[in-house]
Amino acid sequence: MKYRISTSGQNMEGGYSKMIDDVQFLIDNVGQNVLIDDVERKVLVTNPIIEEFDTKYIHSLEPIVQGAYAKIDNHTYITIYDEQVKRYDKYKVKCRLCNWHLVTSHEEKILIGYDDLNRPVYEYETVIDGEYACIVEQINFSNTSDQAVNQLDDVIYLTIQDNEAIRQQYTVNSTINYKDTNLTCIGIDNTKNGLLIYKLQK
Repeated sequence: MKYRISTSGQNMEGGYSKMIDDVQFLIDNVGQNVLIDDVERKVLVTNPIIEEFDTKYIHSLEPIVQGAYAKIDNHTYITIYDEQVKRYDKYKVKCRLCNWHLVTSHEEKILIGYDDLNRPVYEYETVIDGEYACIVEQINFSNTSDQAVNQLDDVIYLTIQDNEAIRQQYTVNSTINYKDTNLTCIGIDNTKNGLLIYKLQK
């Protein structure tokens, strides 16, 4: 629907309010309830026309930050691009389906008894602190374009929500076990707000 908005302040304000009302009407009537970082919000979810990965767009009257998790139809997505400026009186974010979970853990010392000399005997147990949905993919860039293409090689990229627990446990030279394969972190991109991108090598 198009609007003719006059340059006069009163008519422009009225047209702006009308556009917001129409967006709100769409969200109220064809939107769906989505958990955004565990907070339920009603938003409009659309699909790209053509997309290699399972990708969705979320339209909202309130901003959604890059790196936020979105629970859509019982699947977890992570926002990989956000628009901090309203376009057509709504915010729009792009999110992709998470295909793995990265686990943070620590070793806990547990007393299991005493030996013959009454000395304490301990064993160490791995305690899971958290599981974080992420995107794991093998990406390379074509020599003839700047478009990302899938290519089977030894480099794997892991994209995850930026948080202190992940930062502390996984640093350069850390090892991540992915599907029974130990991967070594050879680089971390933290230039995208809300996201950490780990470059891993077999």
